[in-house]
Amino acid sequence: MPENQTISSRPKILVVDDQEVNLELMEAHLVPEGYDVCLAEDGPMALQKLEEDKPDLILLDVMMPGMDGHEVCRRLRNIPGNEATPVVMITALEDEVENRVQSIEAGADDFIEKPVVKRELLARVQSLLQKHRLYQSLNKQNERLQEASQMSHQLRHLILHDMSTPISELDMAVHLALRREKDRQQAQLLKWMSLSTDRLNRLTGDLLDIDRLEDGCLPLQKTAVDLNALIRIEISHLRKNPQNAQRHILCSLEPSLPLVTADPSMIHRVLVNLLSNVLKYTPPDSDIRISTQDHSEYAQVNVVDNGPGIPPEERELVFDRYYRAKTQCKEHRGGQGLGLTFCKMVVETHGGRIWVDGDEGAHFHFTLPTADTCEPIHLAGATDA
Repeated sequence: MPENQTISSRPKILVVDDQEVNLELMEAHLVPEGYDVCLAEDGPMALQKLEEDKPDLILLDVMMPGMDGHEVCRRLRNIPGNEATPVVMITALEDEVENRVQSIEAGADDFIEKPVVKRELLARVQSLLQKHRLYQSLNKQNERLQEASQMSHQLRHLILHDMSTPISELDMAVHLALRREKDRQQAQLLKWMSLSTDRLNRLTGDLLDIDRLEDGCLPLQKTAVDLNALIRIEISHLRKNPQNAQRHILCSLEPSLPLVTADPSMIHRVLVNLLSNVLKYTPPDSDIRISTQDHSEYAQVNVVDNGPGIPPEERELVFDRYYRAKTQCKEHRGGQGLGLTFCKMVVETHGGRIWVDGDEGAHFHFTLPTADTCEPIHLAGATDA
């Protein structure tokens, strides 16, 4: 029956049998029990009744001339809206096992043997209708949840889109004020404001792009990219930041690393997110190691720290949206659990893989497919790290 149709107070049962006496017997059993009964003498009539009467349950004889019960069951299961309508096969065949196997393969839910026993018939009908009511109830709840989720998704996207402009304007204003401010104390406050607005910009950007990636609405501008060059640019920025002065950023890049097919701006953001994450959890005077490896068909990037690490049971979860590792220190619980989600979606959209392991510290790795031979794009600032 169609998924949006519910079982009424008088459930409707379609009985299909080529013998009139059997139809009359079924009707005599069911009508006094409060069921509406419609009858069909063969397979084609049953399929027609299915469309016209939309029954809640079907009692289907196996042995019928022309189109037998198995074929009727297969056909009705292919009619939209009837995938879950309960079907009970009625049979008098001697080879019970083979018949039941064929009935299950055709899509039947239950069986009754001839001669039909009234108590058994009514018990099976009642049981299947109760299960079908539960199925319909769960299906409606699922539809409502999907609608609510879609509305929430759309609302979040609209809010984030509206927030992005004033946040960008605020960020520009803070940077401009910082350039002009000569008072050291005021300048320090503006620097903290600048860090916060930068973080807000990244957060709203990641959220918007995660939504677009999920919807398939974020086109990637793929080209041949030199991963080593991207890494050198980011390492250069990190080393210039006074906040990273107490961390030792070590680089070991494969000189013959092949180009990869990727959107350079998106992969750069993956690197920023991963490196920001390890910097957050790496103690002072500790090493952060970045390396690349050539695996012929794909290139691999490794970002390794010697911080608290991630327990094995949480290593898949850290890439879920809003998940934050239980091992995080209190001072590091300000993150929203979106950076690694963004990384995973971007890498997988590129046809790569991302994971974390490591017995000491967190070892993040991701791969990207290598590119066909072509010229890489020019990346300004890609000097030796």
